[in-house]
Amino acid sequence: MLVVQVEDLTRLADKVANEFLDNSESIIADLYARGKLEEFLDLVKMRRLANEITSSPSIKAKKIVVVGQSSGASERDYRLAAESMGVDPNTIEFYLNYEDGKKMRFEKYKGNKDYCAILVGPIPHSSKSKGDYPSAVAMMEHEEGYPRVIKLGKNGLKLTTQSFMCGLAQLAAERIIG
Repeated sequence: MLVVQVEDLTRLADKVANEFLDNSESIIADLYARGKLEEFLDLVKMRRLANEITSSPSIKAKKIVVVGQSSGASERDYRLAAESMGVDPNTIEFYLNYEDGKKMRFEKYKGNKDYCAILVGPIPHSSKSKGDYPSAVAMMEHEEGYPRVIKLGKNGLKLTTQSFMCGLAQLAAERIIG
């Protein structure tokens, strides 16, 4: 159990508030993806805020591409995870092999209004699409016209159902889906 002196509570409250303000979208997205958002809102007595939200996330007639080596989950697992978050799994294209990232022609997504995001797990740095950039991800992040690119995983690229759900939650927080 955390022990804090009474005189330090105000300083702790200020630090927590500042940290939350600086990172609120990612904190809320992470809580949502972990299934802890409801518990958090109850704990801080802000459940009413969730009731003010009228719709759950859904794709706005656009597709999401997921590319990278899956860490054990199947495409079906990812589709079920998307569905559990209110995202139509039929609007998501999956490329779950490490080599898919090497062969993919990411240029086809540049300026393509049919796609709203590319979620990236582990892929090779070397690919047909990288041009003069160190990787295809760097190219998509730096060149104009690509859909939103989200690197999955907290410490390095990792594609799990958890990181996938965090990516979808981040898209919802940014109002790219929803």
